[in-house]
Amino acid sequence: MNLKNNFQFLALIIASIYTLIPARLSALIPFVQLEESEAVRAFGTVYPIISWIDMAIFLYLIFAILILRGKIINQNFKVFKIFSLVSLICIIYQWFQYAFSDESFHYFDSFVLFFRTTLIYGVWILVKGRMRYKALTITLLVASITSIIVFYYGGLYSDRINLPGFEITSSAYAAGVMILLAVRLYDGLLKILIPTFGIIALLLTGSRFPLIAVFALLIFNSVLASEIGLTKKIFTVILVVILGFSSYMIQMNLKGDGSKGIFESVAEMNAGSESHQSLDSNSLTGRLFAVKAGISVLYDNFPMPLVSDWKVQEQLIIFGYPSHVHVGALQLLIKYGIFSIVFFFYLIRVIYEQFKINLISFLPLLLLSTSLLFDYIFFVPTIFAFLLIFADTDAKNYK
Repeated sequence: MNLKNNFQFLALIIASIYTLIPARLSALIPFVQLEESEAVRAFGTVYPIISWIDMAIFLYLIFAILILRGKIINQNFKVFKIFSLVSLICIIYQWFQYAFSDESFHYFDSFVLFFRTTLIYGVWILVKGRMRYKALTITLLVASITSIIVFYYGGLYSDRINLPGFEITSSAYAAGVMILLAVRLYDGLLKILIPTFGIIALLLTGSRFPLIAVFALLIFNSVLASEIGLTKKIFTVILVVILGFSSYMIQMNLKGDGSKGIFESVAEMNAGSESHQSLDSNSLTGRLFAVKAGISVLYDNFPMPLVSDWKVQEQLIIFGYPSHVHVGALQLLIKYGIFSIVFFFYLIRVIYEQFKINLISFLPLLLLSTSLLFDYIFFVPTIFAFLLIFADTDAKNYK
């Protein structure tokens, strides 16, 4: 029993520290530094580095699994198994594809993403269910407070912040996860303080959809927990969804000079790649242009996977858009091809199962899953690992 308790404390500390280590810091002590594609250096989505820190965590996980597996781990691995299977099949397919061609291979980001996501997932599942989520909440609280202080004292030259271990948009979702966990896990002062810091961090990231989604989910949670009739609950939830989506579209439509409406944005998108120079004037125009480019790439490649975010990016450049698709579901369809449908199926199934038994992880899982419709954040290993951690349907883990 002492061994188990001592290891839980160690596992908690290791998981918290490893989660908050920025990729730029890990890059200072590389174990392997891989070649990246020249076409994506300006907009790279994954650091092509496996650090000595990653290797130390890898050895730690092997030890923990071999020695303490039966005493520590109590997790439903279904979605993680699907993620691992899909990732490995795609990576192997990619390697074989280039093994028999003369083209140079430089799409190592797919393996780096899989490896680091697995490590982060691994360090957190070694912490028992309810303790895991309390520790994760406090970890994100520390990250939020740190980012706010840095922003206030030394980062005023920038108009957006990011949490350690995340980029800007995924930082917003991480802050949202912290808020949604805190309202379910804590009472009293902490139930007020943690969401307050989370909302401040969320506002300072400048991300639109996560802000709207978090407030909508808080209302959704309150409605489901209330004693009003089922018809009123359904009506209220529908109203919240409509108002939230409308708010998002208005914000998207007014960014920049605010002179273009949605119809002008669609018309500008349909004008083709020559309109790319004006994308900064309206966020909606840019997103629609990205989706159009993504659909073209999907049409050219589906059902086969491109596997690499870098390769997806190279294909998008051909159609005039030099970044990733801003719709996660579309990006993953391009990236994992027909195999992504299997992952989506199991993810939707888990969301439904969690909804039925109202698990603590339901709202954070729903937040990260709905991001697939409005953002692409799953090139960040930490946020991808969080999605897999929350995709657990074993109620015993939360008692």
